[in-house]
Amino acid sequence: MRIFAMAAAIAAITTTAHAATVSSGATSVSNDGGITLDGAGTTVSSYHRAYNSTDIGADWVWDTHVSDVNSASFTFIFDLSGFDAATAVLSGLWGVDNIGSILLNGVEIASMTDVVISNFSLNHSYGTSDSSLFYEGLNTVNYLAEDRGGQAAFRATVLVEADALVPDQLSEVPLPAGGFLLLSGLGLLVLRRRYG
Repeated sequence: MRIFAMAAAIAAITTTAHAATVSSGATSVSNDGGITLDGAGTTVSSYHRAYNSTDIGADWVWDTHVSDVNSASFTFIFDLSGFDAATAVLSGLWGVDNIGSILLNGVEIASMTDVVISNFSLNHSYGTSDSSLFYEGLNTVNYLAEDRGGQAAFRATVLVEADALVPDQLSEVPLPAGGFLLLSGLGLLVLRRRYG
């Protein structure tokens, strides 16, 4: 019976590592959402009735004056120290009036190159799980936005997840694939010997 109890306890605490949230962010007028304006400008609110009113947890923003600045860039930095970069996944939503691109560590992962209303009237998803694009330490996401006339605007959210390298709970230590079968077999042998 003792072996059964031990086998059940081992089976209960053995699971594979789970993805953890590394970092998240969003554009905000106060510039404190994690996706921050580059340069010496000031993040300002930018909104008009044609913009998608669906709340994605991010503000429509621009650099200093919504009709005076033709381009703006924003940055999000996250650290994968302590995480397995090979398991990292970056995802988010964005919109721009008028065109833009998103780069992860200098490599483009999303773009809107045509001047169309859907660039800012719809929520667009972006992301990557390409492990070759992630660094073990600091990583940078650059958002490049360009206005082609009229009021300018940009908004984005971002979420980064990855498996922790050093699990902080015993339950995150994986058991080898055959381990459970071995313990089950040993339990059956003990049962057969005792009652058979």
